[in-house]
Amino acid sequence: MNFLLIRQLEIIKPLFLKILKSPKEFFFFSEHQEIDQIDSIFPYLLVNIGSGVSIIKVTGMKTFQRVSGSSIGGGTFWGLCSLLTGCKTFAEVIEISKTGCSSNVDMLVGDIYGGNYSAMGLGSEIIAASFGKLAMYKGKYEKNNFVISESIRTMKYLFKFFVHIICSLPIMGRILKQYLLLDLTFPGHFNEDPFENHYKINDLAISALRAISYNIGQIAFLNARRFGLEKIFFGGNFVRKHSYAIASISYAVKFWSKSKAKAFFSMHDGFLGALGAFFDGNVDF
Repeated sequence: MNFLLIRQLEIIKPLFLKILKSPKEFFFFSEHQEIDQIDSIFPYLLVNIGSGVSIIKVTGMKTFQRVSGSSIGGGTFWGLCSLLTGCKTFAEVIEISKTGCSSNVDMLVGDIYGGNYSAMGLGSEIIAASFGKLAMYKGKYEKNNFVISESIRTMKYLFKFFVHIICSLPIMGRILKQYLLLDLTFPGHFNEDPFENHYKINDLAISALRAISYNIGQIAFLNARRFGLEKIFFGGNFVRKHSYAIASISYAVKFWSKSKAKAFFSMHDGFLGALGAFFDGNVDF
């Protein structure tokens, strides 16, 4: 058994090193500039984004330490989006986020100050509060055909209420349930006014994406500054083949570091992670 394991390691090791040292393996978002040599990447901060976030300081091939983490990660994004959008799969959320506009949902600096906040160096397009406009939809709703909208909503509620009463009858209810397949879910309290009526799920998805990504980018930068590191590598399913997440995290790192730190990504981070777990410190590099 040990012989087979050693043999497997010897076969995989050259491939692992070839990928790791490839000049096109690592990239950062805007410039698409590769790292020339593997020796040049140490030390760096590794941020793995799965359900949560693990942050690891890496100083060599075998020297590393978990220094921080966060419970706000890919699982948070998926949980929020399944609640806000009704999407059934992660891939569906990613797809609809591509056509969203977060400024329809997020409160921007311009929404508060009417333009740039020059005294603090903040542009009008900077997000001041993620999902901040969700608390503002009622005012917008009341100003836009209030009487007609409220009348329609009242009639819908009364109709559902009437159907619910009919379906509660022993004979009639059984017929309606069995042959007409009516939705018998009671509408709930009359004052319920779902924000889905005012905001598109595409906008909600991209807002959640940026809220999570910006938070991760900021936490990563703060940890990098804590240890005097300028290179931050991001990996995990949240950024794997997900250009919008890559762009958002890159923007956050650039913004908070004032372009001093860089967010790097790997072309095969899932493959490298699997091999790293397989080796588990059993091979000398």
